[in-house]
Parts: sequence; C-alpha cells; structure tokens
Amino acid sequence: MPTITVHNTLDLLEPLFTADTHPRDLLARAQETILNPDGLQPHILKPLSDDAETNGAAIMRLAAQDGASVFAAQQGWGLFNPTRHRDPSRWQFARFCQLDILARLQDWLQQALAALPPSAQTSIDVYLLPADPAHRPLMIDAYGLSIFAHRDTIALQLWPSEGNLQRLPYALARALIHNTHKAHHPLHTLADWLALEGLVAIYIGHIFPDCPVPYWAAPHMPPPDHEQTLNHIAAFSGLASYSELPVNVYGNVQPVGDHRPPPPHIPDAEMRDYLLAVALENRTETQPHRLAALLYGDERLANLGYEGVGMTAFGGFCAAQTLVEQALNEAARPLSDALLLPTPALLGG
Repeated sequence: MPTITVHNTLDLLEPLFTADTHPRDLLARAQETILNPDGLQPHILKPLSDDAETNGAAIMRLAAQDGASVFAAQQGWGLFNPTRHRDPSRWQFARFCQLDILARLQDWLQQALAALPPSAQTSIDVYLLPADPAHRPLMIDAYGLSIFAHRDTIALQLWPSEGNLQRLPYALARALIHNTHKAHHPLHTLADWLALEGLVAIYIGHIFPDCPVPYWAAPHMPPPDHEQTLNHIAAFSGLASYSELPVNVYGNVQPVGDHRPPPPHIPDAEMRDYLLAVALENRTETQPHRLAALLYGDERLANLGYEGVGMTAFGGFCAAQTLVEQALNEAARPLSDALLLPTPALLGG
C-alpha cells in the first residue's frame, strides 16, 4: 500500500545548525553525519539529480524558483554560510518543534495522496531541511519555501512563518503531482510543462476548493507577512531591514538589497487570452532559459541577460490551467483518468 514517510531530519540537523562551533569542527561533525557517502545530503541529492535534463531542475535554477535551493544545496543548505546567524536558526528549529511540523507534513501529504486515483498513488520519502535565512534566492525569490519532487522523493526547505504555513499544503500537493506525473512523462517541451502544471492547478482546486486565490497561483503567491518575516530575521543581526543583511556566496559578500521579484500576475480575460496565445505559439520550445521565462515570466530571467518572451509573472501557469481544463471538458474526461495521460491528451487540439 502506498505510504508517505516523513524522515526525522530535525534531530540530525538541529545540533549542527544551532551550535556555536568553529567551522573546522563543524565540518568534521558534518562529514560524520550528513556529508559522508551514506549521509543525508548524498541520499537526498542522488534521486533529485537523476534525469536532470528532463526533471525541471535547470528551469527552476534559472528562475530561482521552486526546488532550486534544495538541489543547489548551497554551502550545505546554509550550514557553512558564514553570514548565517545562529539565533534565527535556533528560532526556526524551536518553531518546527512547536508546530510538530513533521506530523503536519505527514497529514497534508496524506490528504493530497488520498485525492489521487489508486493507479497514480505511490510511496514517497519526504525530507525537511532548514531554510538558510541568509540565502537571498531562497528568502527573496522563493519567499522561504523551496520544494523539489522527483523519483519518489520530496525534499523541502521551509522558513516556518505563518504565511508559509498557509501556502505549504498547496505546494506539497503540487510536489505530489510532480512526483506522479513525471514518473511517466518526462519534461521536454513547454507543452509537457503546461500539461503538468495544468494538472497541478486542477488537483489543487479538487483538494482545496475554498482556496482564496486562482488554483494555479496558490503554490507561488508570496505570503502576506513576507516583509515582516524578513525584517524579523534582520533583527537577529541588529539590522533595521532585511535589505541590509549581508549575503556570503563562497566569499563574495553583498547586501541583499531592495529588489523584490514580481508576484504572480492575476490576468483579466483579455490578458488571459494573450497568455494562451503566447503559450500555444511556443508549445514546442525546449531551451531551458526560454522555458523558464515562458513559465515564470520575463522579469525572472532579465537579470541573467536573456531576452523576454512576452510573458507576465507566472503567466505560463495561468495558461496551463486554462488549457488543461478546456481539454478535459471538451473530451468529457474525468479528473481521475487524467493524471497519467500524455501531453497531447491534456492539451487537446
């Protein structure tokens, strides 16, 4: 019978992330536990790195979205980041304990799993990792939540703010759909992505019919308390604003700065028709940088020097929900039959 196994990573990681330990001694302790060939980091990253060309990792990395921070494992998920203060990490682990977060993850994923047809259910191993509060792409671009799902594995970094807890069930349901659909249909073209993300949106609506935002946007919306959360982190360092926090990326130290990426753009009917036209025109696209822009929007790629494709923030996800809904309705196909269908059957036409 399919099972959700949420591994107790917290007991292993808390002593490393919260101790005031000399970097040399910290590295020695980490090599004994999480960095050795049988340790936690190789154990998590191996299934996530399999099929790297078709599992979405390159697109997420370019957009600094979704699971990019998890599979980058930058500085040991922040363990060796010299600008990471221990006090916010201590707050984070205390919060995990207060929330009984591992049990919550289990419950939310079981709820999502129960909504899938039996033929699509599979056993999943889940690994919770702390969020590095001094990691700019994670805390600014991904709002403190990074999830990557592949090969029966879900790994996530979570900053446990109240706002992130509110959007976490949607993001976990999305991860579960990624696990299930990608196991049968690798991601090569934009059409493959549209089919997958359209299914995600429809299942979020199925599991959470009272979701207060468009289903496609639910996993991606910035938490309403995000700036308050960032400034709470900054206060641990005696700073007035998170924008002042120094970020150390392998010796290159820069302040976070004031730039914030655009949140998902909720279009009106005319704009939605435009997004559909852009998506359909590019449905055979395979270049990772163009796929990233077509899904997440031009502005997410602009800082890397890429030309735009004419897509609003997260416009590809909006188009995906509309296209898959239309195809399923036209074929009078029930949702229970849709999850394992190939791309042409999910996009119609």
